[in-house]
Amino acid sequence: MYVRELTVRYKRRRLPGAAPLTQGPLTVPAEAAAMFIKLPSLTINGVLITSGSASVANGSVIVDPAPNASASRYRAGTRITMTALPSAGNVLLQWTGPCAGSGVTCTLTAEGDKVVAVIFAPVRLSINGQLVNSNVNVIGVPNGSVEISPPPSIPPGLFTTGTQVTLTARPNVGMKFKSWAGACAGQPAVCQVTMDGAKQATVEIGP
Repeated sequence: MYVRELTVRYKRRRLPGAAPLTQGPLTVPAEAAAMFIKLPSLTINGVLITSGSASVANGSVIVDPAPNASASRYRAGTRITMTALPSAGNVLLQWTGPCAGSGVTCTLTAEGDKVVAVIFAPVRLSINGQLVNSNVNVIGVPNGSVEISPPPSIPPGLFTTGTQVTLTARPNVGMKFKSWAGACAGQPAVCQVTMDGAKQATVEIGP
């Protein structure tokens, strides 16, 4: 059972000669109540939240409000807002658990322990199965090459989310561009790609 506070009844013992004593309810703060009755907790990516932020793979999560500092628990009914912040060159892929389907921000009510996970994905580009590394602007493919403009600038080969990238197929002498597949499917030799996540493109160059 989860409570906002704990109310108990007590009876004080009267000392000889003292004024009559009364008995009644005693309200205990949630922090102390946590010693007697389990209050809600929040776990993100397998880690119990003890402050207003959590570091996860490829990003972090801001938690508002933070749990009680001493008990790492919430008063039942507390509205908790979590904001996903990807690191540079990464993008929010998805939330799982009770936040599944949410956007950047997920809001939950602390009614029982909450366990959520957030997944960030690197914004990387692969061409013909080869990952493009930082500051590499030409990559070799069968019967030619592909120019990348601009190349990824964040090591080891990440793009800033939203970067517009131009891929240009360059056939070797005696060869010609035939087609693109994947992120460039249906485009001519010069292909435009918006890097809003991991992208794959395959070019066919032949006689």
